[in-house]
Amino acid sequence: TIHQPSTMLFSMFESLLLLRKGGQVVFFGELGPEAVNLVTHFQSGGGVPEFDRKMNPATWMLDVLDAPSPPAPDFPQLYRSSAMGAAALAQLEAMRQLHSITTAPPLSFTTGPSATAAQSYAAPFSVQLRELGRKFFLAYWRSPHYNFTRVILLTITAVLLGLAYLRMSTTAYAGLFAVIAAQFLAVVFTGIQNMHSVMSVVATERAVFYRERASRMYSSLSYGLVLWAVELPYLLITSTVFVAIFYWMVGLRQGAESFLFWWLVFFLSTGLDTYVGVMLTVLLPTEQTAHVFGSVYNLAANMFCGFMVPITAMPGMWQWLYWAAPLSWVLQALMSTQFHCEAESCPQTQIPGEQPVSVWDYVSTTFALHYEWRWICVGVLVGAHIVVQAATLLGLHFVCHLKR
Repeated sequence: TIHQPSTMLFSMFESLLLLRKGGQVVFFGELGPEAVNLVTHFQSGGGVPEFDRKMNPATWMLDVLDAPSPPAPDFPQLYRSSAMGAAALAQLEAMRQLHSITTAPPLSFTTGPSATAAQSYAAPFSVQLRELGRKFFLAYWRSPHYNFTRVILLTITAVLLGLAYLRMSTTAYAGLFAVIAAQFLAVVFTGIQNMHSVMSVVATERAVFYRERASRMYSSLSYGLVLWAVELPYLLITSTVFVAIFYWMVGLRQGAESFLFWWLVFFLSTGLDTYVGVMLTVLLPTEQTAHVFGSVYNLAANMFCGFMVPITAMPGMWQWLYWAAPLSWVLQALMSTQFHCEAESCPQTQIPGEQPVSVWDYVSTTFALHYEWRWICVGVLVGAHIVVQAATLLGLHFVCHLKR
């Protein structure tokens, strides 16, 4: 795109495709000597300033398009009703017939406020999803600096945490608290890594999205859905690798059911942090600002999730933050399923200065755990995903941080 080329450069153009905001065609055809066809076409609608041969046609053209309507005409409608627009439509229809695209819908120039959502874009919603999906999945596959790096980082994190808390016994107070801390650190470290690493990727894509959204290439909904879907395979891979290493090294509860439930909650938690990073990058003006707000989010979640300060010890005015923090529901689900047991089969732990007590009695009392809430916690995390995705879609549709 050349903005306001010089008169000499503009005179070298033979034909011009001119779009206004929203990707609406206002001129498509040969310019003629000294852009006479362009000037004649715009002046045919009335309400535009006269063209002086001493003027730069490109500057005059942009000034005309910026004029308020009325008195200036509706230029997209003027083009559609002109012989030029009819000729372009006939030519495109002939090309369609030539290539025997008999199943394609008739071509239409319907755009603007009167157009439906489907008519506002060059391709139907299904085609938008397919082409965007192809673009994003290929781009992610060709981005080892992002995806391969986070697999390596999460693998290293899993090994380090596994070695630090290797096969801790819960019969001693120190070992019991270490197992609780290991699960907290696993969720927090992986969430922070994913949140901040995705921000740079989304920030780079955002500038392209603004331009393509303005050109009506695809809808914000199709872009947002693909942006959500493209992360899923990598989240599944990284979560599986991390949990397969960490879970058995730390020596968490044996059994396929416990392992799969822990993996599910971990996957939802890590995915939520990743999509929060996407949401912040979409809503906030710069990547740096998104990193700052992401750090504040993580700080608040860590402070009020019930690990550092159990809810039973929080002042009443701050307890609502415990229920609002997704991390508190993650820990509720993870710890309740790991330590719950029936009274006769519960292992005992020795609390310093106290009589031996059941592990479940101690943990459930200290951290206000409820084993029967475990699937409620999963539902809350799924609901948090929906809220974050809705905020991201609204941001993609309504927010634009372009300076010009």
